[in-house]
Order: sequence, then C-alpha cells, then structure tokens
Amino acid sequence: FDMPAAELFRDVLLNAPETIFNHQNAQGCTFLHIAGYQCNFWVLRAVLTNGPQKSLELLGLAHVDNVPLAPLQCLLEATKLQAPRAPEWKPSEVLPDWFKLPQMLSRTASGDGSVPFSDMAFDVPGDPAPSRYFAHRVVVASQSQVLADLVANSPQVD
Repeated sequence: FDMPAAELFRDVLLNAPETIFNHQNAQGCTFLHIAGYQCNFWVLRAVLTNGPQKSLELLGLAHVDNVPLAPLQCLLEATKLQAPRAPEWKPSEVLPDWFKLPQMLSRTASGDGSVPFSDMAFDVPGDPAPSRYFAHRVVVASQSQVLADLVANSPQVD
C-alpha cells in the first residue's frame, strides 16, 4: 500500500464500528482471522500498531463470540510446514568396473614404490618398521585448516 491507502486504512480501523470488525462470515471468521489465514502481514502489523482493542483480539486475549481460534493461531495454521519424512534407505550400488580403487592406491609393479594416483605421502614411524601412506593433497587439505596449512607449506617433490 502507498501512504494514502495506509492512512485511509488506519482511519477505518480506528473509527469503524466494532460490529464491522467482529462480523463473522459463514465459516465463523472475522476480519482479523481472514488476515491471519491469508498471511496479510500488512494488515496484521497495522492492527498491532494502531488498534489497541483489535490487538488484544488478534492475540486472542479478548473474547469474540463463537470463534474458536485467535487470529494469530490462524496465521500459524496457514504457515505450518509438514514434518519432513525420513529418507528412504537405498542399498549402495556396486562400484563401476572402471573404478579400480585398490589398484589406484597400490604401488606400481615397477618397484620404485610410487602410487600412480597419489600426489603426497606420509611417512609414519612405527615398530618394527615405519609405514608410508599415500594420499591426494586436495583430499587431505579439505579435512581441516591445520592440514590445509600443512599441505600448502609442504614442498612438492617429483
């Protein structure tokens, strides 16, 4: 609404007889209930700002004959969201034939100890012998800020 329409509505709200605002339609709804059901926030705000008695009715603090819900309860009913349904479980699909994960993470047969799909290695001391773990820099860096800093500051050796 523009300013003249807002001023006109304010004058009607403040000066119209109570019977107009308390009039119920065939479903038992008053003017404020309809504003609530239609989520007309402009009207609801105008009522709260300008009409002290209407504000009480809007909040359900003033009694209106034969009306079971307060107008704000109508607004709640109009905006209720349905509870989300639990996702259906689907069994995982078999990895495609072209995705040879064990071979991608295994050392090559050349004997040089390289792993073709990794671009970094972690040497971890152990007993009786140290172990070497191969990984992808981008995967390691995505796990935490500390690891991202470690990867960013570590030298790349071919």
